[in-house]
Amino acid sequence: MRKAVEETSRELEHVRTAHNNTKTLLATRTAELRDAQAYLTKTDAVSNADVQRMIEGLNAQIFQLSALVADSFTYSPRRPLVAKPRQNVGRWLGTPITDFIYSYPHSDDNIWVQLALQTASAAFASRSIGAWDLRFNAAQNRLLTEIHKHLFNGETQAISARWRVLSRRYIKQLHGDYDAESDATEKLVNVLKDILLISGAREPMTSIDWLKICNKAKNIITESVKVQKAIGEDIASTNFQVVRPLAGDSFDTGCMADVEDCGRRKKPRVMEDETVVCTTELGLRRFEKTEEGGRLVTKSATLLKAKVVLLLPPGGAVWA
Repeated sequence: MRKAVEETSRELEHVRTAHNNTKTLLATRTAELRDAQAYLTKTDAVSNADVQRMIEGLNAQIFQLSALVADSFTYSPRRPLVAKPRQNVGRWLGTPITDFIYSYPHSDDNIWVQLALQTASAAFASRSIGAWDLRFNAAQNRLLTEIHKHLFNGETQAISARWRVLSRRYIKQLHGDYDAESDATEKLVNVLKDILLISGAREPMTSIDWLKICNKAKNIITESVKVQKAIGEDIASTNFQVVRPLAGDSFDTGCMADVEDCGRRKKPRVMEDETVVCTTELGLRRFEKTEEGGRLVTKSATLLKAKVVLLLPPGGAVWA
């Protein structure tokens, strides 16, 4: 009788232990499932239409700042020797438009100065949006972009997007209180001043308010960072890419639009072999991975075309 009781007690203890192990395993699997569900969720905090409106608003701010600065000066046909400023401008605008505004007389019409200012501002905005963090150098940003590119190509949309969202969110905790936006604003304003210098700008037509210009420049950087957060952290169901063709790129009607002939004609001529001189307005592209027939397929769409100035042959004339 005693042996039977002891045997029953051992069996009961074994059942209790197994039950406890099962409860522990169930709790672990439930937590893992909850984490996986949170990781793979596609709920977006910002809509596609919101992102498009943000880019359109940013382009409008860039245009307004460029027009304000260009119209605040008169221009002399005589240019000082400006090797260093010219080199600095060339880094952001590219050689064609930099050489053009240096040699072209702007005393009667400052439209090309304005286009150069727009190009520089658009370049800064694009760089700010594309950066994983403004405080990272170009090599660090390229490395993270390459990692995400490989993840996107090899994994599902949910996994690659969630990695992007979490990486961008926690990268910002790596630095202290360094004001990256103010630093970027100062660099942008310096490039705008260099553009004016190589364009032959002289005494302002009015008493120019540089504080106002600096505030507008900072607004561009601030709005760019907001776009960066929206497409980098707040959206996981798809991916967005700002479109900014570089000088020398072939004109592509799929993602580019010719600017409105700068007020000289009603309609610019469009040819397949045209080359981009500069980009004055940013475009926007969306792309994501979807499953079709058991395969992962990449789909993309251009939501906004980048506005570009075209270099028409022969001889590098800007308009034919």
